[in-house]
Amino acid sequence: MNPDLLDSAAALKRILTPKSLAVVGASDNFMNPATNLLSTIITCGFEGDIFVIHPREKTALGKPAYPSIADLPEPIDLAIIVVSNKVVPKVLEDCGKRGVKHAVVITAGYREMGPEGEAMERELLETARKNGIRFTGPNCIGIINTSVKLNCSMFYSEGKPGGMGLVSQSGSYVTQPLHYFYQHGMNLSCAVSAGNQSDIDIADSLVFFADDEHTRSVAAYVEGFTDGEKFLEAARYTTRKKPVVVLYVGGTEEGSRSGKSHTGAVATDDAVADAVFHQSGVIRAGGVEDLFDFAHAFSVQPLPKGDRVAVITNSGGPGTSMVDAAARLGLSIPEFSPELQKKLREVVVHTAQVGNPVDITMDFDLERFFVTLPKIVLDSGEADAILFYGVFSGAHAKKKMDILNRPEAAMLEQYDEFLTGYIETFVQAVADAGIPLVAASFNGKLDTPVARMMEMGVPVYPTPERAAAALAVMNRYARWRDGL
Repeated sequence: MNPDLLDSAAALKRILTPKSLAVVGASDNFMNPATNLLSTIITCGFEGDIFVIHPREKTALGKPAYPSIADLPEPIDLAIIVVSNKVVPKVLEDCGKRGVKHAVVITAGYREMGPEGEAMERELLETARKNGIRFTGPNCIGIINTSVKLNCSMFYSEGKPGGMGLVSQSGSYVTQPLHYFYQHGMNLSCAVSAGNQSDIDIADSLVFFADDEHTRSVAAYVEGFTDGEKFLEAARYTTRKKPVVVLYVGGTEEGSRSGKSHTGAVATDDAVADAVFHQSGVIRAGGVEDLFDFAHAFSVQPLPKGDRVAVITNSGGPGTSMVDAAARLGLSIPEFSPELQKKLREVVVHTAQVGNPVDITMDFDLERFFVTLPKIVLDSGEADAILFYGVFSGAHAKKKMDILNRPEAAMLEQYDEFLTGYIETFVQAVADAGIPLVAASFNGKLDTPVARMMEMGVPVYPTPERAAAALAVMNRYARWRDGL
């Protein structure tokens, strides 16, 4: 491994784990981007020391403001810079004098703006190097490290610490999906907005994630490559330890033009990018939905040891959709052995199907569906993974009973509690078997049983096809790992 890659990954780790930081440019004006960012750091619970730098203001969001980095009462670990691009070099000079060695440069207006911006970006990098400062950005939106409650971005996050690492040249894909992640049970370990990648780039971030104890999978949004060989080396290093999913958008002429104006990215032809991904074991996402779906599944479930999938459903249509999608994507949905079918037939109603999928079709016996049937399938050893459909609460029924003023409404209030208990038993049994469980439900996190399934580490997708696609990618990566 290139020592420079390891050094940069170590620098990124220090950027992501500060014990103290200063936001340069924040004030009491909430229309100021630096103030918005400061408010996120405070409200998301960062427990380290927070300082504010502003040349004129005396306070910002209740915190005293200092005229410059040089005026701070004590050294800090990280400077977060949100000022005019003409002022950034002076701030970095002050950081050097005060012994601050790490920064996040949010400021835009560099090479994405043309020749004049390129010259300013060179000055920025030269000033940082002269003062021994490592940084992310410029033209980025910040960083997130859930394990230390650090959210240096514009958007508040309600999610808990998780296993999905994220690096993106687009700041929007680091910050704006945070509520989407929360609603879908997707939890980040760290996120890095790489921006123009003047210093620390996506390749450096991959190496950081490869060795980060909190990260189980990596999602990356890429508009272009600053150094293709460096990326290939970093990707190979990382994919041998954990899966990497990349959404690459610079392979078309139009995408390349957009990326250059966005982050100054240098695009690579689609065919070349595909070859790089293939050589390094990177999974290429077809869109942002795939990027997050796939990385999420990897972050919460074990890899399948084979391609045999059992489909368990309480509805024929979604179950068939799962089977069809899984088969088209290369998974095996084998017909169960006569012995297994006989055991299943002994416990199901006469209208159920047991050949694979196991389809109980609106049998309301919760224990049978969530406990008995899965146990028989798991004990058989005939499945390397489970695709599951059929999680929804009694809220829809309770609504009707309330309208009709029926006494059954009170009983339905207890339904979710019973259902959640069975779900916990089911999820734990699959986890104990060491195989992946991927589910689908049209009900989201506002549905209590679905939320509990997500909390226990099961990816629950809005459609059967998305669940099948996530499991198929997990299988593909597992087979690639087997071949190493």
